[in-house]
Amino acid sequence: MKVTFCTTKFVSQSAPSLGAAMLGMIAILGFSDSAVAANIGRGSDYLVTPRGSSFFDFGGPIGLVSFEGKPLGIGNSNADTVIQRKKDAIFDYDADGIIDPMVMFDHDGDGIKESSESDTVSIPIEMTRLALQSVNPVDVSGTLFDVSVGLTPETNSVGTMTINHNINPDNSFNDTGDSQGTFTSVLKKIFFDATFTPVGGGPGEFTESLIVNDFINVGADWSHQPLGSNPILVTGPLGNQDANCHVGFVSSGVPPCDETDFFTSLAMHTKNDLSQGEIIAHTTESSQCSPGENCIQPVPTPALLPGLLGLIGGALRKRKQETV
Repeated sequence: MKVTFCTTKFVSQSAPSLGAAMLGMIAILGFSDSAVAANIGRGSDYLVTPRGSSFFDFGGPIGLVSFEGKPLGIGNSNADTVIQRKKDAIFDYDADGIIDPMVMFDHDGDGIKESSESDTVSIPIEMTRLALQSVNPVDVSGTLFDVSVGLTPETNSVGTMTINHNINPDNSFNDTGDSQGTFTSVLKKIFFDATFTPVGGGPGEFTESLIVNDFINVGADWSHQPLGSNPILVTGPLGNQDANCHVGFVSSGVPPCDETDFFTSLAMHTKNDLSQGEIIAHTTESSQCSPGENCIQPVPTPALLPGLLGLIGGALRKRKQETV
């Protein structure tokens, strides 16, 4: 039986509750104009795996297999990997545009001032979609197979991203240049299935379910601005988890992207543990569309949002009328 590789976390999940929506609004309204270029909002990274840049050593008669991306069908893009940044990365809590290492702040709203601001922030991440295919057929005991790789259904491949933001000598944020900082990341566990399908069809297909621990990217650049000649822009309102290009409180679906957005350059996660026979690498960069193709893909709008905004708008109009 053929195994389904990819999860379906790209599309927004069921409409949020009223409480969650209100909390989201509070978080969004908390971004002030002086801080938006410093902080990074949560969202998703849509990535492509260049041909032959990723490989996995299956050991035994299979050995080392080289992979390339297999497009997931996200708009017109070549995206084959999606990594979600699950929380905002807040460098500047008081929105003054400067890192304050000597001032304590209440980071989580519990009334306790836990720590000072820093130019380095760690956030949780999750790989939610993956689709790779072997560059060449693989010989297994005299039979040629095509190999497809995707995440194991009903699992969570989670980790941590540590983001460093460029700052000036006076501790103000430096958003100039092509890169606004660097990041490292560790995927603590990746659960994936490798399905071997005989070339040309026929019987003999089999699947290996595997786990990779501590898959590490030791450093790559990031930017607040989209990278590449025609990058995929998955648009949505501020705070939307699935978007990589946030275009206001109520998304119009039209860029430019918000200054709190985050786009990665070329990055490689590796694990080279020869003692365990593990030689693994996965290289990604920002996903693109072909020149001239439309590369804007709006996130589906939860049904609750328009009605909620209508209620808020009505309340504001009523308050205005009462004060006239």
